[in-house]
Amino acid sequence: MPPAPTPAGRPVDEQLHRASRALPAAPSITLFCGAFQPSTAADFDAHRPWRVQILPIDYVDAQPAAKRIKIVSEGSLFDASDSEAKVKSNGCGARVHAAAAPKRGGSMWSGSQTGVTDTVLALEDKYVPRVLKSVMKTRREGCGCLRSPVGCAVCGNSLGALIAHCTVHTHFDSPPFVYEFAPSAVSPPLPPVSASDTPTRAARSTPAPTWPPFPSQFGMPPRDPNSAATTRVVGLTRRAQGPPPFPTGLDLSGDHNAPVFGRRPDPRTGEFVYMETTRAELLATQEAHLLARIRAQEAELARTEMDIAAEEAVIARTEERIRAADAGRVRTGAQIQTRQDAMILQHRQDEEEIGDARMEHFLEELEAAERAFGPTSPGGAASPEP
Repeated sequence: MPPAPTPAGRPVDEQLHRASRALPAAPSITLFCGAFQPSTAADFDAHRPWRVQILPIDYVDAQPAAKRIKIVSEGSLFDASDSEAKVKSNGCGARVHAAAAPKRGGSMWSGSQTGVTDTVLALEDKYVPRVLKSVMKTRREGCGCLRSPVGCAVCGNSLGALIAHCTVHTHFDSPPFVYEFAPSAVSPPLPPVSASDTPTRAARSTPAPTWPPFPSQFGMPPRDPNSAATTRVVGLTRRAQGPPPFPTGLDLSGDHNAPVFGRRPDPRTGEFVYMETTRAELLATQEAHLLARIRAQEAELARTEMDIAAEEAVIARTEERIRAADAGRVRTGAQIQTRQDAMILQHRQDEEEIGDARMEHFLEELEAAERAFGPTSPGGAASPEP
């Protein structure tokens, strides 16, 4: 395998356990899930297919047939027999990153967020081995930097960590999110470290991560990383395209007079630009910016409370008008009912008066007829006079 390209970037202050801030300009190494492990005769005997023995054991050929296996080399897959190479992998062989490069110092594989594939997903801490946790330092630090473990979606193996830098440790020439893959979990192996890649200043070296290998069968890792039982991982969850948001804090450690790069307002334009400053000035600028944002939010909250009070007053006036309208409707209904009752009573009185008048007129006509013609008999004929 040809040697991997040498990454270009600044030396890393490993005493602070920070990831490399500058990635290589043009990475071109493809990473696959699973690291190469030498295969022995015992491994072959444990995993070779079983055959029915018809003849006695003395007549069975002791040398097994050549077994065809797949070997990953330089981003491609090809077949080879056991006589050519006896290797095995502790992963599934899925592609995890399309453009990675060795981290400065030769201890990790590093890659940007654009080259990662869909097979790399977030992994819960309880499924990560203790050795990998200590090496990858998967935790949230006081400054706001977050190192989240990641794993393979196909086989469930732990691959490395996703590093989300805080505002203080994010430079303008490097992305805020970086993936780091352990050489014991991915292939191809890391190239040997040259003298040019070694930092010139004294720094504490970080050992290469090693942990107990996963079962050689390409199944899911055990539920407890420190046990040998093979169970199914249920904590593998899909992450969105961007990492989860995390609060940005202020790094209060280190020399406050040390030169750093950060966002400061330009005295001429007033816009925030990246420039070299000291840690104390950068912290003061960030504190002033945060205080200004807090004051603006408090003013916005006060305006919102005033708007709410005005809306409540309008609602109270509207409710009062509704109650007045309801009372008016009740009074109007009572008046209408009173008028209807009076009209009905008057109509009845008028009908009674008309009936009385008609009856009196009929009786008068009857008396006049009796006087004119005399009393009439029940048969209708006039009775004779005595």
